[in-house]
Amino acid sequence: MTAETPRFSYLVARTLMFASSVPAADISAAALVRDEVRGRLARLTADGAVICLPTTPDPAPRRGLPLPDQDRARDRINTLCAHGGLAGHPQISLPLGEVDGAPVGLSLIAARGEDMKLAAIARALEETA
Repeated sequence: MTAETPRFSYLVARTLMFASSVPAADISAAALVRDEVRGRLARLTADGAVICLPTTPDPAPRRGLPLPDQDRARDRINTLCAHGGLAGHPQISLPLGEVDGAPVGLSLIAARGEDMKLAAIARALEETA
């Protein structure tokens, strides 16, 4: 990134700058958490189960929130929406409607390598909705 000097929004640039300053010990500790999450999701989906959970704990945040409110919203959102990516499992979010005019969704998480199965389940759910 430093060789190409790409342009990012303020929030993306701030996140990348923060990430580049994380100490190696913190990265190692985070890797242990990631490995624990991978193990738990692997056990939960080992028999072909698909995990269903809200994509986010709240409806989507409104546009134009002040930065501190955006940070709080992002932190809450990440409590649910990052599991699949963190563990290397396929995750799909389906839009389910609105609450107070803001979109809400349902996430489905399957076992690693079950991407096509998950897509088929999501498609079937959308067709029946």
